Amino acid sequence: MKDSTFRDAFNVLFTEAFEGIRPGASGTWFVEKQECLLLTAASLSAEQASHRPNSKTSSIAAHLDHTRYYMSLANAYARKESPQADWEGSWRRQKVSDAEWKQICEDLKNEYEQLKRHAAEADLENEEVVTAVMANLAHAAYHLGAVQQLVRLI
Repeated sequence: MKDSTFRDAFNVLFTEAFEGIRPGASGTWFVEKQECLLLTAASLSAEQASHRPNSKTSSIAAHLDHTRYYMSLANAYARKESPQADWEGSWRRQKVSDAEWKQICEDLKNEYEQLKRHAAEADLENEEVVTAVMANLAHAAYHLGAVQQLVRLI
């Protein structure tokens, strides 16, 4: 497979998870309409994003902040940094204010855009790099599904 084929396929699917159906596309690969992370986040208030159906379920705010955090680590590694992961901490923000929710949404978009740029330049001969790129796609798709289920419970 050519590097450009992999990059193009990743870009189509990663973009769909965050932005929904591409302009001019006749369909999607795995989302319905515009049920993507960025548009879903933009459609919710801080109160809605903070809703937890029960004490064992994380809020939408927590899912999206965790997704942002996961991408921030990948972006840091792409910049040759060595961050210390705090997985438990990435789930702490269950309830958010309007300002915190706005910041999560902005940071999610920024990390997503950075990761798209890093993926476009990634060394596809390095198995660890390719795995990290694919893991971010799978991770985003997982949390998109979780968020869509939680939206239905608001």
